[in-house]
Amino acid sequence: MAIAYFFPHLLVATQMLFMHFFPSVLTSVFSLAFVFLIHPLIDLILSKQISTTATSKFYSTIANASSLRTSRAAVRIYPLIQSIFLIYCFYWITNLNLDHSENFWIITLAALSVGTLTGGLGITCAHELIHRKSRLDRFLGLILLHQTNYMHFEVEHIKGHHKNVGTAQDPASADRGEILYFFWPRAVLGGLISSYKIQSRTQDSLIRNKIIHFLVIEILTLVLIQVLLGSIALAFFVVQSIVAILLVETVNYIEHYGLRRKRQLTGAYEPVHESHSWDCGNIFTNIFLFNIAIHADHHEHPQKHFPMLHLRIASKKYDIGYSALIWLALIYPLWRQYTHPILDRSR
Repeated sequence: MAIAYFFPHLLVATQMLFMHFFPSVLTSVFSLAFVFLIHPLIDLILSKQISTTATSKFYSTIANASSLRTSRAAVRIYPLIQSIFLIYCFYWITNLNLDHSENFWIITLAALSVGTLTGGLGITCAHELIHRKSRLDRFLGLILLHQTNYMHFEVEHIKGHHKNVGTAQDPASADRGEILYFFWPRAVLGGLISSYKIQSRTQDSLIRNKIIHFLVIEILTLVLIQVLLGSIALAFFVVQSIVAILLVETVNYIEHYGLRRKRQLTGAYEPVHESHSWDCGNIFTNIFLFNIAIHADHHEHPQKHFPMLHLRIASKKYDIGYSALIWLALIYPLWRQYTHPILDRSR
C-alpha cells in the first residue's frame, strides 16, 4: 500500500510529459486543474464512500517495516524528480517561440501549475525530510525549499513553529476569525523574521547566520537564472515560487485555524496537545501530501516518520480533503460557516 506515496512523482512526470508533447494552454494547467478541480471531487467522493474502519485499516497497513522502507524511498526520490522537472521547465521555456501570443498564456499558466506542484508536493516532502535526523534527508529537504525560495522554513518550522504553535508568537498559527488573505503576509514575513531571530540567538555574527546564507543563495540563484536564461525564465521561477509559498501557508492556515494554547499560572503556555491541531483522515489527501494532514500526532511526535502517524481522538477533525478545504479557505464566509461550528462544539 505504501507504493501509493509515489503518486506525487507520477503527477509531476505527467505534467512534464504534457508540456513536452502537447504544449498548449489546456495542458499547461493540468496540475492546477488536478489539484483544484479533480482532486477535490475525488476527495469529496472518497470521504463519503470510504468508511472510518476502512480508513483506519489503510493507515494500520502502511505502518510496518516494509512500508516504512518504501515510504522513505518515496520522499528521498521525490527531490530528484522535482529537480529534473524544473530543469526541464527551463529548457522548455527557452525553446518556446515567444513571438506567438498564445505562448505567453502557456508560460503563465504553466508557472501556476508548477508552483502548485513545488508547493503542494515539494514543500510538503521537504517538511518530512527536514524533520529527519539524517544529514542526507535534511539536505534533500533544503534542495526542495531552495527551489521555491523558502529555505528559512527549515529553521522556522523546526525551531519556531513546533515550539510556539497555537500561540501569538507563531506566525503560522491562524487566529479564529483571521481571513486567509491577511494571514498570508503575516505568515510569510513573520516566518522570515522569526527564523532570523532564532539564528541570531545562537550566532551573533551576520556572516555565520544561516538565514543570511539562505538569502544569499536564493538571490544568487535568481541572478544566475537571469544571466543564463533571461527574464522570462526568471519571471517563471519567481511566479512558481510565490504560488508554492502561498499554497504551503494556506495549508498552515488550515492545520491550526482557531486553536490556541492556554496560559498556565506560571505564565508559560500549556504543553502542545493533540487538540491544538486539525486532523484530516482523507486517504487521497494524505497519499499526495505524505500524511501531513494527520497533523496532531505529528506535533506531539515530530520525529515520527509519516507512515507511522495516526489520527488522534482529541484533535479537531475535517471530514473533507485539503483540496476542498483550500477552496473554502479562499472564500472566508464559506470557511467560517464550515469551521466555526466544529470549533464551538469542542469548547
